[in-house]
Amino acid sequence: MNEEQKKKIFANIVFLRDNLDAKDILDYFIEKMIFTLDHKDEIVSQIPNTRLKRNDKFLEILMRSGPQAYDVFLYALEQSGSKFIADRINSTVLGGHEDQDWFSNLTDDMRSKKFNDKNLMQVAQILGKNWQMLMISLGLTQPQIEQCELSSPNAPAQQIFSALRKWRTQFASEATVGRMVNSFQETTSVTVDREILKQIIQKMS
Repeated sequence: MNEEQKKKIFANIVFLRDNLDAKDILDYFIEKMIFTLDHKDEIVSQIPNTRLKRNDKFLEILMRSGPQAYDVFLYALEQSGSKFIADRINSTVLGGHEDQDWFSNLTDDMRSKKFNDKNLMQVAQILGKNWQMLMISLGLTQPQIEQCELSSPNAPAQQIFSALRKWRTQFASEATVGRMVNSFQETTSVTVDREILKQIIQKMS
């Protein structure tokens, strides 16, 4: 998928989680050779096997899929009786924040900077609802995110910090300011104080 298509899906992520049931459209992805049978098994065998768990795994795999995935997704929704979901995604107008240009125009030097533990904790403390979607955009899997949630069940900031450290460890040279900013711009449903995020980035040495 291209960046605009990803942003449209992320902008509707809460709506999708609440209104979609991934198992109803998987066969269309198999038919069009977007997903494999292993992907289907992975989605329908989630534990616990709830609609939300299936949807989370489906969306995680969808965001990693190739250039035809978006069109197949809309086609599958229309064919399976969920045209209202396809229409909502298609009609999504991507708007910017006032500070969008600032993040888009970061210098190459700033975009290449790496996060230390202090920086990651600062970011963790300004993230709110739907932070899990940011982690998926950064490349973590749903099981990895759930491990972080289970490790600190009553401490959301610590869950987010653990996930961010896992991202930094797993992706090493790619775990940069630029990569994180790109993911923030993709995941518009994530609650974050962008002004404080800007200050965190500006103060990084």
